[in-house]
Amino acid sequence: ERLDMHEASRRCGLSYYAFSRFFHEMTGMGYAEYGNLIRIRHTEELLIYSDMSVEEISRAVGMSSANYYTRLFKKVNGMSPTKYRSVYGKRQY
Repeated sequence: ERLDMHEASRRCGLSYYAFSRFFHEMTGMGYAEYGNLIRIRHTEELLIYSDMSVEEISRAVGMSSANYYTRLFKKVNGMSPTKYRSVYGKRQY
């Protein structure tokens, strides 16, 4: 489930701005940046353990486009999703 920051702040009983400040203080990053990092970490597993294409993986985790996903993945990991898959290889569960 994708939880936007307005809903997360409401569930925590904090204002949007208080939640934003608290979240950044606790994690060292913004809410959207953290959400993207979580999605990228999940896709690392999909790249290693599945036969899904990069485009399928980007759609599966709710990225707006495969190009955006590839740029974000490369920013986090220093290599493209395709390169990551070739380095870490296909593994069995």
